[in-house]
Amino acid sequence: MGYWLRTLMFCKWLFLSGQISDFGAIYTRDPFAALLLSFVSKNIFLELHNISSLWLLQRAVLRIRGVIVISKGLADTLRELGLGGDRIFIAPDAVDYNKFAINLDQTTARREFDLPKDKKIVLYAGLFDEWKGYKILLEASRSFVSDILLVMAGGRPEQVNELTREFANVRFLGWTDYDKLPILQRAADVLILPNSAKQDISRLYTSPLKLFAYMASGVPIIASDLPSIREVVDEGMVTFVPPDDPKVLTDVISGVLRNPSSAESLASRARQRVQNYTWQNRARVILHFINKCGQQS
Repeated sequence: MGYWLRTLMFCKWLFLSGQISDFGAIYTRDPFAALLLSFVSKNIFLELHNISSLWLLQRAVLRIRGVIVISKGLADTLRELGLGGDRIFIAPDAVDYNKFAINLDQTTARREFDLPKDKKIVLYAGLFDEWKGYKILLEASRSFVSDILLVMAGGRPEQVNELTREFANVRFLGWTDYDKLPILQRAADVLILPNSAKQDISRLYTSPLKLFAYMASGVPIIASDLPSIREVVDEGMVTFVPPDDPKVLTDVISGVLRNPSSAESLASRARQRVQNYTWQNRARVILHFINKCGQQS
């Protein structure tokens, strides 16, 4: 109830203040706000990262100017539902390239986090949500040989405390300052994106921020072979692994670590490709879409 009330009060304030007429367009990621604001302005644009309340979404999309989605999977689903049509624009997520494309040497990066020099480090950085596949990665780590260390950055304190007790062979860093993530990524030999195929948000809808950050690092990447991931990368940039299979994941990790030169070639191409996915470029193409919609109205 608090969320609905806050959104309602904000939209009411925006209307009563008279400021809504000052905007050429209104951009929101909130379908409820988009629906409310559509009663006083048609020049509303909604960005979607998932499909939750279908009832609300249907009513909002029918009344607004355009919808920006982060993946083709989301666009396809909306069109299958009869929503959006040619008013849908796909704009994948992005990265602050200059922030993440650092060339710090591995030894210095490991010193920053007190990580061992004599181990091959496999890194996962992000939320510990089930659809992100972190449990599969942890299960895979049970079979790692002694010179491979899994490092997990992220997770809520209660998750980290529980998992630390269960997985003594894993280094849990807890929540890591965003400004230090570029350094942490350079400490790794391999970066992991183990998304599950069991949920639509993972298989079809997501455009993982960590994928773009990983790509900018220049460190080899192993990623689940999913349609959502293949919208951004291919076999020339990452090593794909079938999702939801700990044993296969262990084998693929071992194979990548045994062939560093090949993995580094893929990483170099990924870093080159991600230069197209900056926040500046994303903003530019979205603004172009908004202006185009305005001209057609």
